[in-house]
Amino acid sequence: MHTIDSLSNFSATRSSPYFKTNKKVSKDLISNQTKLNIRKRKRESETKLNPLDEEILKLKLKYPQVLIVVEYGYTHRLYCEDGRIAAKILKNKFTSGRASFYQNDKKGSTKEKFAYCTINSKHLNESLIQLVSHNYKVLLFKQSNNTENNMIARYIEKIISLTTFNYINETIVDDLQGNSPTKTEYSSLLCIYFDISEDSVQCISFLELDLKDCSLKQEQLKNEMIYDESYFKSRFRGIMGQFQTIEIVTNKEAPYSFLSILNAINPQIRVYKEEFLFDKDSSYCAEYQLLHQYLKDYNLQHTLEVNYGKHKKDANDNICKLSNNIINHLNMFSNKVTKSEINTLWGLLNNQNILTSYGKDKLMTWIKNPLVDIEDIRSRNEAIVFFSRDRNVPIFFNALKLFFDNKNYKNIARINSKIKISPKSLINRRDIYFYLSAFRTLKLLFKTHSEFINTLKKSLTPSEQLKSTPRLLKKLIICCESLINELSIVDMLDFIDRNAVFSTNLEFSIKNFFILSKYDRSEHINKIERDISLIEEKKMAQLEKYKNITGKPYLAFHENKFEIILRTSESRGLPENWRFLNRITKNKYHPMNLYRAPETDELEIQLEEKKKELLNVCDAEYRYFLERLNTDYNKVYEIIDILASIDSLRCLGLSTSHFSSTPIFVKESGIISLEDAHNPMLDYDRSYLMNSNTQNIPNTINLRSDKLFILTGLNAGGKTTVMKKVAYLCILAQIGCNTPCLYHKQSIFTSLDIRTGSSDSIITKTSTFLNEMLEYKEMLENSMCERSLVLLDEIGRGTSHIDGTSLTYAFLKDLKEKGNSKGIVMFVTHYHDLLKNQTDFDADEIYKMGFHSVENGQSETLIPTFKLQKGIGESLGIELAKVCGFDDDVLDNIDSFKYHVKKERAYKDFYKFIETEDTSILKRLMDYI
Repeated sequence: MHTIDSLSNFSATRSSPYFKTNKKVSKDLISNQTKLNIRKRKRESETKLNPLDEEILKLKLKYPQVLIVVEYGYTHRLYCEDGRIAAKILKNKFTSGRASFYQNDKKGSTKEKFAYCTINSKHLNESLIQLVSHNYKVLLFKQSNNTENNMIARYIEKIISLTTFNYINETIVDDLQGNSPTKTEYSSLLCIYFDISEDSVQCISFLELDLKDCSLKQEQLKNEMIYDESYFKSRFRGIMGQFQTIEIVTNKEAPYSFLSILNAINPQIRVYKEEFLFDKDSSYCAEYQLLHQYLKDYNLQHTLEVNYGKHKKDANDNICKLSNNIINHLNMFSNKVTKSEINTLWGLLNNQNILTSYGKDKLMTWIKNPLVDIEDIRSRNEAIVFFSRDRNVPIFFNALKLFFDNKNYKNIARINSKIKISPKSLINRRDIYFYLSAFRTLKLLFKTHSEFINTLKKSLTPSEQLKSTPRLLKKLIICCESLINELSIVDMLDFIDRNAVFSTNLEFSIKNFFILSKYDRSEHINKIERDISLIEEKKMAQLEKYKNITGKPYLAFHENKFEIILRTSESRGLPENWRFLNRITKNKYHPMNLYRAPETDELEIQLEEKKKELLNVCDAEYRYFLERLNTDYNKVYEIIDILASIDSLRCLGLSTSHFSSTPIFVKESGIISLEDAHNPMLDYDRSYLMNSNTQNIPNTINLRSDKLFILTGLNAGGKTTVMKKVAYLCILAQIGCNTPCLYHKQSIFTSLDIRTGSSDSIITKTSTFLNEMLEYKEMLENSMCERSLVLLDEIGRGTSHIDGTSLTYAFLKDLKEKGNSKGIVMFVTHYHDLLKNQTDFDADEIYKMGFHSVENGQSETLIPTFKLQKGIGESLGIELAKVCGFDDDVLDNIDSFKYHVKKERAYKDFYKFIETEDTSILKRLMDYI
């Protein structure tokens, strides 16, 4: 870069064909002129922003992670980076200009305005839905006209996100994310508070607010510095698996490794950092204060205040705890291979039979939380089996099914939550009408079938009870009827004018929403309407005066407004103070003139003020009406919960109608007895019932907690499938379903866990073997108890053969010594050698998967039978490699090396036998022959 002196010398000596320069001009003058030019160039390079752009820039610096939608006249705009994102999603034009909030364009230093994308205000709601559905957080920056100084003022109307849209927006969008029973709805906001000191995370606190039922869930993870950091991150991943959220707020920039874990759990997750200062004097914890501050953007902080302390009861005594490993590895809700709900437990139990979104939520809760009370399981099982006989159910349930199918009533659960969350905010009037009419219809349904319900209330003899409605359904129906009869909001439907609800004229809908002759708070509205009527009467009286003054009895107001209309040919003789406004020439033979009389100006101002007052009063009255609906929130919540249970029971009955065995539960712990048990996840379209060639082979399995269950066998022989089959059947049984077995008996399990598959993790920088050891140790400490079922698949395979064999032996011996206290453990291993020639494990604890060989010319093909047999399996990995069709050179090298290894082992065993004369070594030598 040139200095000022060098520039001055350069300027003095340069020659120009257009300007004559004085070579004797002083250097000081040239230097001053050069400085002036430099300052001018600097000013030219600076971008000049207009006041609106400066206001938007300040707002963007305050909300950097939010798309800002600015109302601009009769359109809406998004600027710079926000505009580019919106243009791509909405496929709208991106108008050129300064394309970045944070720095000037390299080529665009002369551009003084922000680039932008325009949205037509008529399509604003549709555009917001598209932006939000792509999981962007959107801020609406509205404009208002100040009548006093004729200036435009702007303010933040609201901030919305994918999580909060259907709970704070006026309208509910069905296809946004989760109203359909086949979609997952993310309705919770999660706060993660990182306590970081000395560049390491000391503690992580979690607080989740679920907008669906206004409940809270709180967890804490402390870094005890006892184990490797990867163990701490593994526990973080496990806790995060409990939360169903895609919107997270943190107090600090989360470490990259933690962000990677969140992205691996769900790529949709967005993390927002909130500038936060912890108030140590406050009685509330840090995570509460952080979430409270964040919720102010949505005006939802009062929801947290009211419901704080009402935590979810996930770990109560009435449910079985399923680990995150069980949920993931058993494909309970998602299948990573098919990327769909097909071949998942949810797909099996739903099978498109669920009818409502609130029924879907209930069914998912039942799947995640199997029951542990035998009587509760039996009651639910009776109801499920009852619905499996779909043709024989009473007509009442068919009428209830029609209610579930009614599209107008599908959002009652969301609207109820919305009323609870923000009763003072607007909710679409049509939604409120359908909300109230749903409960009016439900009340009428119960009244129509009152005779059937009365029979449920009567005590029946045992023989009649076998043919009657199950106990659980009786309880649900009677309770629902009682709650509906107690609802006060049902009668509030009589206040609403149906014509106003379905009117396309918004002003008409607001003014006429209430039938004032029936509404119990109509005094204020009636008074304003009377005032408007008086002004209209004065207006017509003034018109009569005009008729008398002008002698023109046919004078009239144009379109019922304040402009006087009459034919052009008859416009003579009018008062001088009348103002001519316009000429209407729709009929060229009879053109009309419009005039304005000064006496009507004041009447028009009064009328406009009264109309505005009427709109404001009607709107305020509607908000109060919503607050009144909130008085019955708890009763409505219970009714919806009962309806969800009935919908779920009906769905399970239809989806599992081909499962024939009703599980028998025993009070003793540690017992599973399955006879001819099929895997419910294989051919669950029932084809295995008719196809004898199916791979869904039945097996008889008997497990006890005082015995180990060690399963061996060749690869692809069905070991893991058998292990998962047991878990599926136990979960189905404790949900309350029948199972695909000939006979099923089991104990109640309070905990299920699994360790299977490879777990290399670049994210947490842990290897397969390290993860195996950490997860197994956590299972020993937290999962294993007298009423637990733990599935271990090939523990120790991530290291050398000798180390793996030693570890497996030690783990098996430790589990054996624990006895009943460990619960039932199924252990799959390929280390067959450790089971031979030892007496630590009983013969009835060791099983294998069967196979048979078929000779095909010179080769031999191994075919698994998928049948469970007693005994030690064989390692046939080399034989399976031959079946895969490798080149002959590769197969020869395999045989040669195998022979060399076996020969060396035989020599070592032979000399060891000569020294020790150990008979077990002699037996192993005989196996080599």
